[in-house]
Amino acid sequence: MNGIRHQLTNSFTPQQNGVAERKNQTLMELSRSMMNVKQLPNCYWAEAIACATYILNRTITKTRPNQTPYEAWNGRKPNVDHLRVFGSLAYAHIPKQHRNKLNEKTERTIFVGYSEQSKGYKLYNPHTNKIVISRDVVFDESKQWVIDSETSEIPFIISDIDIVQTQGTDIIHSEQTSTNLPDQNEQVLERSENDIQTPEANHEQQNESESMNATASAHPQEIDSSSSDSENEVIRTKNLQNIYQRTRKLTEEEIRQKYKDKQGVNFVLYTSSDPTSFEEARKDSRWQEAMDKEIESIQKNETWELVDPPAKQKPIGVKWIYKTKYDENGNVDKYKARLVVKGYNQKYGIDYQEVFAPVIRFETVRLVLALAAQCEWHLHQMDVKTAFLNGKLEEQVYIEQPQGYVKKGEEKKVCFLKRALYGLKQAPRAWYSRIDMYFTKNEFKKCIYEHTLYIKNTSEGKIVICLYVDDLIIASNSIKLITEFKESMKREFEMTDMGQLHYFLGMEVTYENGNITLSQKKYMRNLLEKYKMTHCNTVSTPMEYGLKLSKDDPEEFVDEGMYRSLVGSLMYLTNTRPDIMFAVSKISRYMENPKKSHWEAAKRILKYIKGTQELGVTYSKGGKKRLMGFSDSDYAGNIDDSKSTSGYIFHLGSGPISWQSKKQKVVALSSTENTWLYL
Repeated sequence: MNGIRHQLTNSFTPQQNGVAERKNQTLMELSRSMMNVKQLPNCYWAEAIACATYILNRTITKTRPNQTPYEAWNGRKPNVDHLRVFGSLAYAHIPKQHRNKLNEKTERTIFVGYSEQSKGYKLYNPHTNKIVISRDVVFDESKQWVIDSETSEIPFIISDIDIVQTQGTDIIHSEQTSTNLPDQNEQVLERSENDIQTPEANHEQQNESESMNATASAHPQEIDSSSSDSENEVIRTKNLQNIYQRTRKLTEEEIRQKYKDKQGVNFVLYTSSDPTSFEEARKDSRWQEAMDKEIESIQKNETWELVDPPAKQKPIGVKWIYKTKYDENGNVDKYKARLVVKGYNQKYGIDYQEVFAPVIRFETVRLVLALAAQCEWHLHQMDVKTAFLNGKLEEQVYIEQPQGYVKKGEEKKVCFLKRALYGLKQAPRAWYSRIDMYFTKNEFKKCIYEHTLYIKNTSEGKIVICLYVDDLIIASNSIKLITEFKESMKREFEMTDMGQLHYFLGMEVTYENGNITLSQKKYMRNLLEKYKMTHCNTVSTPMEYGLKLSKDDPEEFVDEGMYRSLVGSLMYLTNTRPDIMFAVSKISRYMENPKKSHWEAAKRILKYIKGTQELGVTYSKGGKKRLMGFSDSDYAGNIDDSKSTSGYIFHLGSGPISWQSKKQKVVALSSTENTWLYL
């Protein structure tokens, strides 16, 4: 058909496909040499092959001695000034927006290739398990990252701190070389240029916390050797669907148990990520389907209409964001593509006015769960699909047509927004106003102290709604009221009925004998894996008795970014673990210039968590609805400024609903004044 003939090679005869096989051999030899020179483990092979492909495409060949493959394809000579030695130490500049004046200006990484999505280098930071894409990089090609040969683990410490900054200088090695990258059109590769596809890694993005959930991986099932094909058996072609049917999804834990190369598994798990560009996403049918669904929802809501560009107002750009959603067991729930507006380009007074939108507090969620246990209420959950698309805008906002969905024949037109879209500064406010109007219309009363808590009393019972953006917790003593509410919501919005409440904002809800337990077991497992503490020894307390920490401890500094990340993760864990509240509050005082003693104190909390992963907050069935509070303070316990630390905890019945531990703002002159100040 069309002059094309599909012919296969015979089994075990690679010589019939000699050109491709020889090219693969060349790539393997080059990538193997690059890894050996820098003594990198085999887990870096994919990045090494991608880098080797990039280099060979800019190298003359025997068949065309006067022209490189890049020049033959693009019609221009490539710029090779930016080429660097694979596996070298690289110091990436940290933008001032991501640091303060006292922070280090660079981060120490390993050079692993060239970005295909932007004009930058691809760098791997073993301390954070992240891929960094940066243009401003200084290389030390004579050095390499030291890897522990016994464990094949990259050491989880910061060494050679003097290399990063000495006497105000960013880099001090005389052998180090800075680099200038070529123009954008010479740096970005064409889609068909690479001979071998490699897993794409994640960019560091502002305002986006990195999830350490591993992406699901497919692994072929083992095949019985007795079922192998004979030499004379007819060979049939197989499409991708046939191959997918013979694979199964493995969880992160199954991968770790199956493969012994832990360092390699960690590298793959933590650098494999969701697509970072439209060009990358459209190659995968799953993400293409997700984008189609997003556009379908936008069109269904009549979010915009195409108009001619306004004369005095520049349209705002848009971009695609991709995120794999997981359930409470760590399995892939869905692939989500979101079209967002580049809201940072909006101008106050022109593109937006009000932006604030409240969300439910965790104390209120725990209060509702405590009441649900005591009163034997039913707990259900719903999710609003594309919630922000339901908000109506008061301002005139114009955006560009989304990439991949520009209407043919109307390429020069722009989208006039009739409804809110994700990324707009006023989108949360518009959505909250819309759903608040719905609750008011349906005779719900809003709590005057918690504007996302709605209550409705009827002759058949009581129904309580907790709203966190587009997630709803529904509590009621009547299943009929819950059913009627769900039907009403489905008539008003496009909803997902998630049934009984089991997983909310990273917290698991379990039921046993009428008791309700709120915990974060999956979050704790991921936290221990992220900081390589899954096999650590456990301790019985989150903080050593009598430990005195100070910002002036005469010890070496530790990685500030890693320390802040750990403290922030532990802060979120305190939502269900009041037993670590004091310890976390104490280590959070040393975010600036943390020392080794502070890091050890933070790691001790992880050791405590390792032995107490089953703990959470439990609310018992029945009992008195009595609110009890307890508070206490030390006196001048902080050795840096002599300020006191106070704490409180409130119980409703048998379970805690609110707790806090914090340092006082002023210095108390006596223990009596100290207690009075806190109360």
